[in-house]
Amino acid sequence: MHRLHFTVEVLLDGFDYPLLRARLLRFAEFPAAELERIMGGEPRVFHNHGGGLIRLVATEHLCADRWVGQAVKEIAVGVFPCEFHIVDVRLKHHLGVSLRILHTRVDDAHKLVFSIVFRFHEYGAFANGDVGGNVGVFAALVHQFVNLLVEKVLFGFMANGYISLRELEDQCKVNLRFMYLMDHQAPSYRTFGYFINEVLADSIEEIFQDINKKIFETEHVDLQHLYIDGSKFEANANKYSWVWKKATEKSRYRLFGKITTLFEEINEELSCTGMKLCINSEYAPEYLKEAAEQYAEVWQINEAMFVHGRGHRKTTQQRHYEKLKEYAAKLEEYVEKIKICGEDRNSYSKTDHSATFMRIKTDYMGNDQLLPAYNVQVGIADEYIAVVDVNQYRSDMDCFIPLMNKFYTTYGFYPKYPVADAGYGSYNNYIFCEQHGMEKYMKFTMFKKETTDKKYHEDPFRAVNFPIGEGGIMRCPNGKSFYLQYRKNVKGNKYGRQEEVYQCEDCSGCPYAEQCKKTDKNRTVRINRELTAMHQEVIENLESIQGALLRMNRSIQAEGTFGIMKNDRWYKRIVRRGIKSVLLEVFLVSIGHNLYKYHNKQKKVAAAA
Repeated sequence: MHRLHFTVEVLLDGFDYPLLRARLLRFAEFPAAELERIMGGEPRVFHNHGGGLIRLVATEHLCADRWVGQAVKEIAVGVFPCEFHIVDVRLKHHLGVSLRILHTRVDDAHKLVFSIVFRFHEYGAFANGDVGGNVGVFAALVHQFVNLLVEKVLFGFMANGYISLRELEDQCKVNLRFMYLMDHQAPSYRTFGYFINEVLADSIEEIFQDINKKIFETEHVDLQHLYIDGSKFEANANKYSWVWKKATEKSRYRLFGKITTLFEEINEELSCTGMKLCINSEYAPEYLKEAAEQYAEVWQINEAMFVHGRGHRKTTQQRHYEKLKEYAAKLEEYVEKIKICGEDRNSYSKTDHSATFMRIKTDYMGNDQLLPAYNVQVGIADEYIAVVDVNQYRSDMDCFIPLMNKFYTTYGFYPKYPVADAGYGSYNNYIFCEQHGMEKYMKFTMFKKETTDKKYHEDPFRAVNFPIGEGGIMRCPNGKSFYLQYRKNVKGNKYGRQEEVYQCEDCSGCPYAEQCKKTDKNRTVRINRELTAMHQEVIENLESIQGALLRMNRSIQAEGTFGIMKNDRWYKRIVRRGIKSVLLEVFLVSIGHNLYKYHNKQKKVAAAA
């Protein structure tokens, strides 16, 4: 990799202006000619120190006196006394600063340029003792930190597919390539962990985009053809710690019945006091807590007087009060579990609330079972990962629109030809493609049977093959008419899709009854002519010469990418926990994959030349 350059912005805020002015005037190492240039000439904001650019930004009260303000801009970094040890310390602990990557870009020389902000937290050095140091000391330290650690992390993911923090530490000690990149320094795994989690986390997507932008410009990558695929990666969570939303809701409704029974007993007990608890079909935890407080107030309950254990008989008041507290805590637990699941998920893991239980074809142990996992979606363009997303949905159908929106946010347009397998073909996705100018090249569930099984396609007893007679009336092979019964909204559809339900006028005595229907009642069919027309359009697109080539390319590029990740580079399981951390991990793996691809292509070009 090329050497990284950086830009440092130092926000000067909170300095004692008179004291700082006096310190600057006494700064012995500052050349008199440079001071005169600053006082009388044009202001110069940038300094170059070992490949890095320093841009110092002062607050308004510092720039009131023009030449002093400019002097602050020129030398304030150098006059700040600092100690720094890159091996195993955090910047903010030793420098009193916080570091944040604002943005990144890739310049024409293939150098990754970082814009970093350092905000000083401690100003005691300016008030206590003399100010000393040289102009480039801070810049050199920052350059070393950013250049070495970022290079090392990205190179580690490029070389290994996925690399752990301890492996990064070990490679710095024994691997010549890593030793060269780190200038023979060996940071600990804690240093790498802090750098990735605290520094790179907020900017990793932007780094991914900037690296891709330069690679795509160099390789002339075609982003109009996007090959989409998804794969489920097992989460770093206990596979036996599941919480099912439906089971929780059933348990909650059973608890409502127990609460009602308890309220009836309490109301009977309190009939002489005039107090009465309201009985409902559903209850909130807050109401149960309030009821427990009222009950305790009526009977003057003191929990310190409660008895427990064998040989002790609880009073009626103690039993009722404890039941109220128990049911309130249990109901609060159920509400929290349903809240964690949300509207779109049916389950989660207790050890990683962001992980959803999904059916995985083969886990890392070679088993086929239901496991906590994440659905990783990628869009491939010319063998490079153009867009990547991590979802909690079990079905790929629900992941298509978020992935396309992420593509649009990144590149400013939608791909003309999104190509995907049968897991993505749905009414929602087809309508979304129509609305945003994308062609329909996503298979639907029955695509293979429609195109390869002639008997199924031409089956006269399929509702779509029923002839339409006069007046638009649909008739079965026996000549009986089907009449519209009602229209039904399709569950989960975002565009108001409706199914039309038709019923045969009379199926009695039909010679085709055994072939046509499975019950004794008149046959009922569900038809959506708009979706049927979409399926026909998809078949025409995919059965064309261009469609055949796109399908072949998708199987090579999209599925091949996951094959390289899982089998060649041994990334088969998510290591981090939490959706944000998992997304950071997947972005690092994707950056490593793209750099790996780019490096191999450049080697082939160089070998052929």
